[in-house]
Amino acid sequence: MYGFWIRIDIIARSLIPFMLTLTLVVLGQVPNHIAGFDRMMPMLALISIYYWSIYRPDLMPMIMVFLLGLLQDILAGSPLGMHSFLFLIGYALVGSQRRFFLGNSFGIVWWGFMLVCAIIAFLEWLLACLIGQQFLSPSPAIFSYLFSMAAFPILAVPMLMLHRLLPSHG
Repeated sequence: MYGFWIRIDIIARSLIPFMLTLTLVVLGQVPNHIAGFDRMMPMLALISIYYWSIYRPDLMPMIMVFLLGLLQDILAGSPLGMHSFLFLIGYALVGSQRRFFLGNSFGIVWWGFMLVCAIIAFLEWLLACLIGQQFLSPSPAIFSYLFSMAAFPILAVPMLMLHRLLPSHG
């Protein structure tokens, strides 16, 4: 019976990255009643996907990233698959450079997020223009990007603390 509870504990702790990202997807859709700010919200889910893709990709597999993107689309009213596509691009970009980020300082990891986030923000804006068949102002995408850069270190600290609770690799 003792072994059963150990397995349950390991499973529960293994779900921390997914549950945190899920929470951030939902929080990113909460109405804030600040005129125009809803279009400029930081990319909270992308921050979490980026972090866990570097430090624990075994606990943030592609299928979870895809499902989180679908949920974001459903909650935001975006075309289904748009955020899945964007999140998977971010996931792939991070995965291709994971070894580089693992051995570097927080500043380098943050810089990497700035690059990945810029690419995703641009692609999100471009897709919105293409889907809407009109040129949209890039201002909301730029502000979302800037707020995301500012939010990264704020969210990285609790993620680091939660990271310590996770079961060890393998």
